[in-house]
Amino acid sequence: MKELGLEAGDRIIGTVAALRPEKNLGRLIEAFSNIAPLHQDIKLVIVGGGMAEAALKMLSERIGLKDRVIFTGPLAEPERIIPAFDIFAMSSDTEQMPLSLMEAMACGLPIVSTDVGDIKGMVSEENQKYIEGKSAKGLTRSLSALLDTRDIGRHMGAMNQQKAKSEFTLTRMIERYETLFWEAIRDFQM
Repeated sequence: MKELGLEAGDRIIGTVAALRPEKNLGRLIEAFSNIAPLHQDIKLVIVGGGMAEAALKMLSERIGLKDRVIFTGPLAEPERIIPAFDIFAMSSDTEQMPLSLMEAMACGLPIVSTDVGDIKGMVSEENQKYIEGKSAKGLTRSLSALLDTRDIGRHMGAMNQQKAKSEFTLTRMIERYETLFWEAIRDFQM
């Protein structure tokens, strides 16, 4: 991780996203800028590439956080860096059922996110109060709370991991599709 500018003692807020307008990573950088002065050991790691990359880098530089906001670019195996995160964050304006969120949950991470798509229903019940609104203020509040109470974050991460293993496995998804398929056939025959 040294090649990315990360040190052993760093606490990492991370995300994996295409750098496109609807992911609204500027909102996440704004939330990070609100808490960065209070936590000198945190860094924001943004995994992904896209058309908004240059603008997001300029924003990080303009607000004086260029050394603490790390852009990895696209990674062939982003799931290899996710376990290094302390908190997984999403700031999207729109989502459905993001794969990166499932990967973060499977890695045992607490999730902070805007309340869009299926995200609130995907995370554990304990984690749901950290999925709120669509503002930098809400993200700031949730990130700050988790940074101040590491044990709660670890517990939520464990609950998210348990939910991911029970809800988002290939076997479970096939079972759900099979149920939907048979219900559709039954309804069609009526």
